Amino acid sequence: MNAECGSSHSSMPFTPPIDLEFDRDQQGQRISLGQGAYGKVYLAQDRITSKKFAVKEIPMRNPSHTEVVENEIKTLSTLNHKNRQLSEASIRNYTRQILKRLQYLHGNHILHRDIKSANIHINSRGEIKIADFGTSKRLAGLHLCTEENVGTLQYMCPDVVLVTPIGYGSEVDIWSVGCTVIEMATGKRPFHNVANGYALLFKLGKEKQPSDIPSELSDTTKDFLAKCFEPSHRRPSAKDLLNHPLFNAIRVSDSSSSLQQSTNDDGVMVFEYELINLFLENN
Repeated sequence: MNAECGSSHSSMPFTPPIDLEFDRDQQGQRISLGQGAYGKVYLAQDRITSKKFAVKEIPMRNPSHTEVVENEIKTLSTLNHKNRQLSEASIRNYTRQILKRLQYLHGNHILHRDIKSANIHINSRGEIKIADFGTSKRLAGLHLCTEENVGTLQYMCPDVVLVTPIGYGSEVDIWSVGCTVIEMATGKRPFHNVANGYALLFKLGKEKQPSDIPSELSDTTKDFLAKCFEPSHRRPSAKDLLNHPLFNAIRVSDSSSSLQQSTNDDGVMVFEYELINLFLENN
């Protein structure tokens, strides 16, 4: 059995070494993403970078499979698709939905702590769901979080990189929203031009500076981003930001309960709210 994650063929382009570990379910079985004509695809993660991979595993019993595999690897290695930049109208729509979901979370004293594009799922109707509550935290009373370096560094608030004695609250998710908006606008990860993780830790922890705000954005969107990156004691809540002029062109319900009711009625977002309620019951 061979895992299709590289090749020693001399004509292949050089790629940095990776150290893959397969994700497994509760029974210890590898998690399968699907099956094709030549083999199965499994979910794996690089132990070094934590990057997720889809690994195709192909039985090499048939010699003709070798040529097919090498051809597929060569073809994929020539592709370099750039992430698509979104229009400001789309950014407004998706950002409003993210804020509405965060308003619901924060109203239940839950911090997500890993808001990023990879955790924003969009269905065929353009409706979003916030995923991956693995780093979420429920606040107990007046006690704030004091755990450092939780989440994904490029989207991480400086308050999480270097935690003050008083801790942090829901404002850290708002910083991450700003980073996600920048990615929607540029098609690139925040801080993509920073040399390495150490340089980024210094920039966030010491300088407390956000990623560059794209100059081509409208003044209204720039102002919205500036508010997402305000110092923690001045940073608006999700509820406050929903009243920002950025969303003046969108009719928004003022009731979070109306959002929950309407999404449950047509079956959209039901999983998200069930997940949140399960989290509430167990914490």
